Amino acid sequence: MSEEPDWESPEVQGRWCADLRAHVEAYLQGEKYEHGRIAEQPTWAIAPFVALWAIESKDQPETVGAWVISGDLPMDLVVADQHEHPRDAMHAVADRWLGYAEDARAGRPITALEVRGVGDGQDVAKMLASRAETLHEWAADDELWRASSV
Repeated sequence: MSEEPDWESPEVQGRWCADLRAHVEAYLQGEKYEHGRIAEQPTWAIAPFVALWAIESKDQPETVGAWVISGDLPMDLVVADQHEHPRDAMHAVADRWLGYAEDARAGRPITALEVRGVGDGQDVAKMLASRAETLHEWAADDELWRASSV
C-alpha cells in the first residue's frame, strides 16, 4: 500500500511542479501555441490540485502572454492581454468552464477542452461546474493568494 505524499514537503512540491511544467510544455506544443519561456515555477498553486503558469509572450519578451492552468483538472489557456492578473485568468477559466458545463448538459460536444476519464456528458458537466465553482472561490480568497503552497 503506497503512502500519500507529504504535500507540505518542498521536495514533493518540487517534483509535482516539475512534472506539471513538463505537461504544460507538451500541452502548448499540442495546441501549437507559439510562446516564449514557460516559468520555472507556477505563479500560484495549491499542491496537488492546481497550478497557474505564466507563459512568456513570443512577440513581447519579458511579458506574460498567456496563463495555463494545470493540475487535477483539465488543462486550459487564457491570453494574458485580456487577463493581466493571474486571479483574473483563473476567473476567466472558471467562467469558460461553466459555459462548457452548460454545453455538456445540453448534449453539445466540448471540442475546445480535453476531458479524459470522466464518463458521459452529464458527468463532464458536473465535474466542470464543480471545478469552476472551486476556481472562483479560490480566485476570490485573498488569504490563499498570500499563502500559496508553492
